Amino acid sequence: MLSSVADMDVLIIEDAKPLAFLLTKYLKKLGYRKIHCCENGTLGIRKFQELVESNIVPIVFLDYYLPDLDAPVVLKRILKIHPGTEVIVETVANQNESGIKGLFELGAHEYFPKPYEPEKLEEIMNTIQARRRP
Repeated sequence: MLSSVADMDVLIIEDAKPLAFLLTKYLKKLGYRKIHCCENGTLGIRKFQELVESNIVPIVFLDYYLPDLDAPVVLKRILKIHPGTEVIVETVANQNESGIKGLFELGAHEYFPKPYEPEKLEEIMNTIQARRRP
């Protein structure tokens, strides 16, 4: 049985608190209720590990520019913990830049540009939901 979006966990790894708040607000409007926020890569990896150990694999929003670890390091560690995790890269950079392209080569699933657009977020989350359907 497919769970509703309200039952799905989302992990936001974003150092800018106003952006994490805004993304949380948009996700709640889409029906997501289990939202976890971490302000750096180290805390994000730790929270991801805790969730996976509890048999929860969240959808991950990963800021490209973090204060402690760069996005490729965080992405590699997350995918080492649980391969196939849906990771959405969020950044002001253009998705065609080499660093962003590199994240897709490492296993990122989606690109979410800043500033955030609620319509784009809904499109991304619908794509993920469609992938999860049997």
